[in-house]
Amino acid sequence: MVNPLLRFKGRHIVLAVAIVLVAAYYALREVPGVAVFATQNIAHPWHRVSGTVFGIVPFSVAEWLIVFTILGALAYLTYTVVKLIQKPRRLQRVYALLVAFLAGALTIYAMICWLWGITYYSYTYTELSGIETQAVSVQELKEVTIYFAEVATAASQKVERDQNGLYVCDIQQTVSDAPALYANLPEQFNFLQGPEVPPKPMFFSYIMSHLNYTGVFFPLTGEANFNEHSPDCFIPATVTHEISHQRGVTREQDANFTSVLVCMESDDPNFIYSGALLAYTHLANALYLASYEAWAEAQSYIGDYARKDLIANHMYWQDFKTTASEISEAAYDGYLQNQGQELGTRSYGACVDLLVAYYGEAAK
Repeated sequence: MVNPLLRFKGRHIVLAVAIVLVAAYYALREVPGVAVFATQNIAHPWHRVSGTVFGIVPFSVAEWLIVFTILGALAYLTYTVVKLIQKPRRLQRVYALLVAFLAGALTIYAMICWLWGITYYSYTYTELSGIETQAVSVQELKEVTIYFAEVATAASQKVERDQNGLYVCDIQQTVSDAPALYANLPEQFNFLQGPEVPPKPMFFSYIMSHLNYTGVFFPLTGEANFNEHSPDCFIPATVTHEISHQRGVTREQDANFTSVLVCMESDDPNFIYSGALLAYTHLANALYLASYEAWAEAQSYIGDYARKDLIANHMYWQDFKTTASEISEAAYDGYLQNQGQELGTRSYGACVDLLVAYYGEAAK
């Protein structure tokens, strides 16, 4: 009988390399300078190049890679089971299956670690932009919440709506216009400049809704993807959010702030409306927890059109409150905490500090 270590030599080599890469990631990610070097010389260049290359095709390459990977794994599993029934050497076949799956999973994870996870330990958004956040008072929070409520209300009257009064997003136009909006940003945000690669709607958007995702950035292919099945009012903001990941913004709270910033710097009422509505949502949620009276005053500034869209958005996601969405959210929360993001998915609300720091003066 051939030694399985020799018989499956290729798989063992792949597995060994993957283990070394994952171990090196956890050992080096907090070593000063390593994350910055890897981010600037490996991760970000890869995102720019791969995003540009795969951006040539209109569909999400990563989405179909996932589909074919799952189908391939199921096909290999089925093949192994059939062979186990037909022929001997059953233990070797089971061993080969386990090594192949483990090597594949660890290889993908190692790539995610070095092409995405490592960026969590590089320069922070504050260091890159110069925006300094500090403790926020209820009064400051209320002022900025009212500011975005008024912006959203004004813009809500300038966009297309259906017979029910709900916002209608021209997805094709949004996808086409969004990348160029980053050229309008103030000089302090020059670190966000990059190739203008259009984001891509997901073919399996309905499944994304079940998993509680409005968009996703695939670091292995550099593609910014969004859920076109989700409510229209937040699609422009979601698109700019995912592009920000493509431009090097890692943390979710920073991506949300960047999305608002890009939309507000636009002269397109569709982006202004969506971005202001996103900002208002985060600010109002934080204000509600801080002071119900202040929240009640601030929310009175939201007009009827914007209120309708917010209610429709809430009702849409209520229909997807399932076990699958809870598992998906818990899994992503665990991933964020594994990358040193102690707030987990609550870090989405941390963009409030950035919004107050940057728009506080305008709100006054």
